[in-house]
Amino acid sequence: MSESIVTPASEVLRFWDIPVSQSEFTKHYITAYVTTDMSSHEEVKGVFKDLYAYMLQQDIIPLQEKVYGAVNSYETIMKLRQEAIVDVGSKVTAATFIDGGPCTGGIFTGVQIIAARANKGPVEIYPTRHNEARIEGMVLETSSFKEVFLAGVSGKNELLAEDQRDNDLYGQTHRMFSDARDALAEHGLGCRDIPRTWIYFPRLLDWYGEFNHARTDWFKMNDMITDHDFFFPASTGIQGKRRKGEEIYMDVLGFKTKDDKTARMVVMNNTHQNEANDYGSAFARGMAIEVENTSTLYVSGTASIDNSGKTVYHDNNQNQICETLLDIAALIKTQGGKMEDLALAAVYCKNQDVYDEFIRITESFGLDHLPFVPMIADVCRDELLVEIDSVVIRTTN
Repeated sequence: MSESIVTPASEVLRFWDIPVSQSEFTKHYITAYVTTDMSSHEEVKGVFKDLYAYMLQQDIIPLQEKVYGAVNSYETIMKLRQEAIVDVGSKVTAATFIDGGPCTGGIFTGVQIIAARANKGPVEIYPTRHNEARIEGMVLETSSFKEVFLAGVSGKNELLAEDQRDNDLYGQTHRMFSDARDALAEHGLGCRDIPRTWIYFPRLLDWYGEFNHARTDWFKMNDMITDHDFFFPASTGIQGKRRKGEEIYMDVLGFKTKDDKTARMVVMNNTHQNEANDYGSAFARGMAIEVENTSTLYVSGTASIDNSGKTVYHDNNQNQICETLLDIAALIKTQGGKMEDLALAAVYCKNQDVYDEFIRITESFGLDHLPFVPMIADVCRDELLVEIDSVVIRTTN
């Protein structure tokens, strides 16, 4: 991995910029994580301003941005973000807000960004809008591939008449996936060109079984599951809230190679866990995108689940956290990666005690220098206490 830019831990913020250079472009994996109770609107706006000014100075264009904070301050935080964009004159476009409860108090948790800068060659980085601007995103196109990042695709369509809207999770799930499919199709991408989804819903524990049913049905209807084979993206399904009446929304990554010799997509299999499909969840443990000498490993939401699909270490914060870290390490090892290659990571903690234990364990393991963003959120099973998803970068000479 390229050398990262990391600020020392401060009383307010930690910052990481991990650049990964390739012949035509450089990707940047940026994290700004609040380490204190941040409730001041000026402080929140200041974080955004500093972040966008930094990217503008470096000529870095965001492809995907996730903003984490308290859901009751959603509108306030996104308004402050927009004011910062205007003040700085930034090129930033769409972002997805996720209710990631701040573990240190306040209203604001932090920001994660995947961004890019063109180096040479026929590289294009541009915004995209679909479905009468309901769906926004960014596109990175090079001589060897096209990547499409869609932001916050919602299952709730406010443009439809009230009697035409899907107000149940099953209907919203189908509309969300269908809208994402249609947006990707405008760029020449199909359903099997989706390596990664990040899916958020407020009533996770109430709806997770029905969601799995709805997703599987949609995958069958769109030939991602056939009588002969199947294709599942890496994915996260986690508690996340945003707008009233919105049962589900997601971020999507689409990827289409132009030349299999220089860019390809590979399914990752975890030697430490069984496949999620074995217990009814249609997602892969991870997907690798290989371009030139770099593998970008998109690791699905990972929790303390054993090789038979059962939760292990019930009611044990320490053991569940350690098991989750070991599961991630085992998965990325299959592609030659290691924990030190972590470029972005979201840590969903069931409660404050789990967060406190996570901090203690990462410090004791010497992993506290990695760009983790911890937050409070429910995981897909009531007995699961922590879930981690991540992006890992492995480079070879």
